[in-house]
Amino acid sequence: MADEDTVLICLPFAGAGPSFFTPWQKRAPEGLRILPVSLPGREKRFPEPAYDTAAPAVDDAYAQVTAALGGADGDGVGDGGPVVLFGHSMGAVLAYELAHRIERAGGPVRLAAL
Repeated sequence: MADEDTVLICLPFAGAGPSFFTPWQKRAPEGLRILPVSLPGREKRFPEPAYDTAAPAVDDAYAQVTAALGGADGDGVGDGGPVVLFGHSMGAVLAYELAHRIERAGGPVRLAAL
């Protein structure tokens, strides 16, 4: 991935996991990186208890995003290309809250598609 690539962070609907976005990853054009968020209680994280409120889910998603996109010291979303968020249904609520969280940290959110 080039530093200037657009990153599309995808938050699935309730009950879905990151594999929902696998077809998107396969069809993404050059310059677009699809980054699905994985929440507890789904797919590889099935053994973990699911969240029952949005706040810890947003914290978890933020940790995944910063781990994947953080700068050299891992303290933020990095200095790469634009960050776009997509959330479907429950994922839209999480994407909205995550966009605010990234912006408060000085991150480069360009669009939240809910």
